[in-house]
Amino acid sequence: MKLKTLAMAVILMIGLGAFAHDEVANTITISKATELGVHRIERLVTLKKIDAFFLSGLASLRAESSSESGATYKVYGYTEAGSDGTYLTITLLMDAQGKTLSHQITEGLKPASPINWPIKDASSLMEEGLHFVLEGWAQNSDVKPFYTGLQSIVLTPEYDASGNLLARFTVKSDDVAQTLTIILKPDGTFVSHEVK
Repeated sequence: MKLKTLAMAVILMIGLGAFAHDEVANTITISKATELGVHRIERLVTLKKIDAFFLSGLASLRAESSSESGATYKVYGYTEAGSDGTYLTITLLMDAQGKTLSHQITEGLKPASPINWPIKDASSLMEEGLHFVLEGWAQNSDVKPFYTGLQSIVLTPEYDASGNLLARFTVKSDDVAQTLTIILKPDGTFVSHEVK
C-alpha cells in the first residue's frame, strides 16, 4: 500500500511539473524573448522598415513557443486598435538566444485618438514593465511564473486617486492562473506590483 501511495505521489508531482517552465541551458526564457522583441521593434522603426506607430502605440505583446522555420519563440506585437477594431501587428520569429530570424507585418488602422504617453513612449514603457518581470522575480518569488512562462503583457493607462496618469501592465503566464499587475509612473519609475 505504501509503495502504491508513493507511486501515485510521484506521478502527481511529474504531472504538475509538466505545466511549469524550467529554464533550459543555452535558451533564453520566453519573457526575455518578449523583451528582446521590443528592442527589435524599436530597431526596425529606426531602420524605417516598419511603421513608427509601433513605438508610440504599442499596446500588447504575446509570446509562445514555436518550431516554425527553426524558431524557438514567436512574439506578436499589437498596437492600439483602430476605429475598425484592427491592429497593426508584427510577428517575430526568434531563435533560442533571442535573435530575430524574421518579421512579418499585418496591417490595420491606427486609432483616431491614440494614447499620448507624456514622458516615455509606449514601447519604452513596455520595456520597463518587462524589466520588472525579468529582474523582479529575484526579490519577489510570486513573479517567477511570469518570468518563466510569460504568455502576454498588456499596457493600459490608469489614473491614481489624485488624477495622475500611470502605466498599468497586465501580465499572464501559462504557468499559473493568477495575473501579475505592474504599475509604473509615465517616466518608467516602479510604483507597485500585485499577483492575484
